[in-house]
Amino acid sequence: MKIFKKSLLAMILFSSTLLFATGTTDTTGVTITTDDKTNNELLNSVDATDIVDLSASTTSGLHVCNFRIKSLPAPESGVLYMADGVSRVEVNQNLTQDETDGLKFDPKEGFVGNASFTYSGIDINGNEGTVATVTLPIISADGGTNGGNGGSTSVTTDDKINPKMLNTLPAVDILNLSGKDANGVDVDNFVIKSLPDAQSGILYMADGTTAVVVDQNLTRDEADGLKFDPAEGFVGDAQFNYQAVDANGNLGNAATVTIPVVSTLTPDNNGSAEDCVCEDYNESIPILNNFGILLMVVITSLFGLFFARKEI
Repeated sequence: MKIFKKSLLAMILFSSTLLFATGTTDTTGVTITTDDKTNNELLNSVDATDIVDLSASTTSGLHVCNFRIKSLPAPESGVLYMADGVSRVEVNQNLTQDETDGLKFDPKEGFVGNASFTYSGIDINGNEGTVATVTLPIISADGGTNGGNGGSTSVTTDDKINPKMLNTLPAVDILNLSGKDANGVDVDNFVIKSLPDAQSGILYMADGTTAVVVDQNLTRDEADGLKFDPAEGFVGDAQFNYQAVDANGNLGNAATVTIPVVSTLTPDNNGSAEDCVCEDYNESIPILNNFGILLMVVITSLFGLFFARKEI
C-alpha cells in the first residue's frame, strides 16, 4: 500500500510538472496587441468591397497569422463577407491572414455613419490577443465632387506603409494598392508612376520574375499580387508612386507606397506573412520549451532518487 501511495504521488508530481512546463511555453510574458483599424470611406451605394487588412503584433516573436471575429457590424449598417462576396462572416469565426486580407463589406443602401466590428489576433501557439475595432465610415453620394465630366476627379489614391521587410528576403508580397471613387464608381485599375531606386530593390509582378515598369497599367488582381525584392545590404525606405483609375478612366492623385527595409527584425515585428507557418488555428497546440523539459526531468529524477533511497 505504501508503494502504491508513493507511486501515485510520483505520478501526480510528474503530471503537475508536465502541465507547468507546457503552460509556460505559451503564456509567460507574451503580449499580443491587435490593431484598431479605420477603413477608407465607403459609399452606401456600392456592392461588397474590399476593406482594410487586419493585423496584430506580439512581443514573443511568434507569428500572428490567425484572427478571430469577436463581433459583427450592426445589421442595419451592412454585411461583412468573405473574399467571395457571398459567404457571410460569423461571430467567433477563425480566419487565416489570407482570409482576413480578402474580407469585404457590403454597406446597406441608405445607411450613413460608422459601421464597425471587433476582432483579436492569435499567434501560432493559440495565444489570443487584445480585442480591437475596425471602423468603416459609410457615406452617401450627396455633395460628392464631379466624377470626371469636365470637373475635378472624384478618385482618391491611398498612401501605403508596408510592414518592415528583411533585406535578406527574396521577392515577397507587399500590401495591396487601393483607391476609392466618391461617386461609387469602381476603382479597378492602377498606374505605376515611379519605381523604387535600383539600389533599394526591384518591384515585380506576382510571378516574382517580371519587373514592373513606369506607366504600367495594372488590374486590381495584378496590383494585389505585387512583390518587392529588397537589395541585400540595403537599409532604409524603398518607395514608389501610383495612381488609382476608376471604371470611367478617371485618374486619382499620385500616392506613395513606402516599404521599410531593415537588416534585423525586432521581437515585436512579425515580418512577412509568407514566413508564417500557421495555416489553421485548430492545428495550433502547446509545446514544451527547453526550460520546462529540463525542470520536468530534474524534479522527476530527484523524486525517484529520494524514494529509491527510502526503499534501501
